[in-house]
This record gives sequence, C-alpha cells and structure tokens, in this order.
Amino acid sequence: MIIALVEHGLLAAGFGWVVWCWSQYTVARYESGGRLGYRDVILLIKSLFSTKPHWTLFPLLFFFAILGGLGAWGLSWFRLIDLLIITSLLLILAYVDLRVHRLPNLFLVGIFIWAFVRSVWLGDPDLLLAGLGALEGGLFFLLIAIIGRGAMGMGDVKLAAGIGALLGHPLVWAGLLLGILLGGLSALVLLALRRIGRKDYMAYGPYLVLGAWLILLRLWIPI
Repeated sequence: MIIALVEHGLLAAGFGWVVWCWSQYTVARYESGGRLGYRDVILLIKSLFSTKPHWTLFPLLFFFAILGGLGAWGLSWFRLIDLLIITSLLLILAYVDLRVHRLPNLFLVGIFIWAFVRSVWLGDPDLLLAGLGALEGGLFFLLIAIIGRGAMGMGDVKLAAGIGALLGHPLVWAGLLLGILLGGLSALVLLALRRIGRKDYMAYGPYLVLGAWLILLRLWIPI
C-alpha cells in the first residue's frame, strides 16, 4: 500500500506541476495583451521545462498529492487518470478566469475532447447522456446570457456546455445549480464587504468549476 501511495502521489504531483505552469503561462499571455491559441500548444509544453518554481506551486502539489493518495485507496488507474485530467482542466480555467476574466478555448476544447474519451472509455456517462448534458448546459446558460444582457459571457456558456458533457444528463443540473448557488453566495458576501459594486463584473467560471468538481468528486470517491 505504501508503494501504491507513493506512485499515485508522484503521478498526481506531476499533474499539479502541469497545472501550475500552464496557468502561469496563460495568465502571462493574456496580461501581455495576447491571446491563447492552438499554436501555443508547443509553447505550453516548453513552459513545463522553463517556468521557475514559486512558493504558490507547493500547495498545489500537495493538493494533487492528496488526490493521488485518495485514488490509491479505492480508484483504478483509469479512474485516477480521469480524476486528475478533469481536475487539471477545471483548475486552469478557474484560475485564468479569476485572474484575467478569460476562459481560453484551448482548455474548453480539452474538456469536450476528454468528455468524449471518458464516455467511450469508461461509459460514464454514455455518449447520448453526455451529448444531452452538453446541450442542456449550453442552452441554459445561453438563455441566461441573453436575458442577463452581459451577466454571462460566451466563455461561461461554453464552460457550462463542457460541464454538461462531463456530467451528462441529469447530473448537469446539479453541477450547474450548485455552481450558481456558490457564485450567488460569494457575490452577496463581496457586496456586503464592499469589495465589488452591483454593476461590477464577477468571474463565474471558478464557481461553476467548483460546483461541477464537487459533484464529480462524489462519483469518483463515494463517501
């Protein structure tokens, strides 16, 4: 068991390193006035070997090592890889949205690709339910974006569709509604503390990500 814990922990910590490097690169890219495109894939890979560590890296590595340890207790290698890939993509999107209010298409496409792979590979959810979840999540947030007149951006719409593809029908509703609830509570707290105004833009991506991840974590690691 100790060997399994070490193996799983090291694997998971490797994913943590990737998340940290790619998050830093992406934020720097947007802050310099650029955009993250598909040509940046090579530069993202190079960033894994050129980015200098910062103290903020170590809590992330610890978090991923814990996930790896949890996986060693009850997850197959397939399920652990699924957990680490989805967590990595969602964390990158949440961090970038929080920092620069962007949800890069490159990582959103990654969510759709992995949702398809896991539907075929693990059958959870199957392709029909994954497609239905993507349609429901995307249309629901598109309606909110239209009615709210800018309350939600198209990045949020695509993220909701991606979450729907990961969760499938009907869990997409639990994930999105939990995210909306978390975002609403956070907005109330920030308003009460006068950290934001009523008309200020607030990144909703991190809350949608957290809601979806909590629902998925309940499926990965039954409690």
